[in-house]
Amino acid sequence: MFEKFSQRAGHVFFLARFKAGQRGAKAIELEDLLVSLVIEDQGKFQEAVSGVWTNGTPVIQPETPPQNPFIAPEIAGELLARFGAPSPQGEPLPTSAEMPLSQASKNALSRANSLCDELQHSSIEPLHLLAAILENQKNKAAQVFRDAGITREKIIPFLKGEQ
Repeated sequence: MFEKFSQRAGHVFFLARFKAGQRGAKAIELEDLLVSLVIEDQGKFQEAVSGVWTNGTPVIQPETPPQNPFIAPEIAGELLARFGAPSPQGEPLPTSAEMPLSQASKNALSRANSLCDELQHSSIEPLHLLAAILENQKNKAAQVFRDAGITREKIIPFLKGEQ
């Protein structure tokens, strides 16, 4: 399922799984992915996972090359503040425990894969995921991004290299 993911997209899913586990969720939701996308976009993945252990081993990800964030830092801060700390749903789960994707997250992953293929890209990047999530007009969390001016229509030119 994740074989086409770039390292950065893998970081997004790892962080989403970590955040969902912290609140004891039963599945990785779109909100977990959106928060993780913002954190990764801002180059804060390493900071977010510092101290995380899996199977008794620290999670040490190789540094990714610095990238220019897609989301302006002030908007990123507003988005993260708006999502806040989600209320716990149960006991926190260890990072080694399996956790499924919610149906909405599965749908977003499928759409990201289709977008990647449509654009003839070799790997799924975080912006493919974000564009796919923002296609969902019914999702309230995605609407927060659209209200902040972050739309699929603005992401596609970046993916095409037309910034």
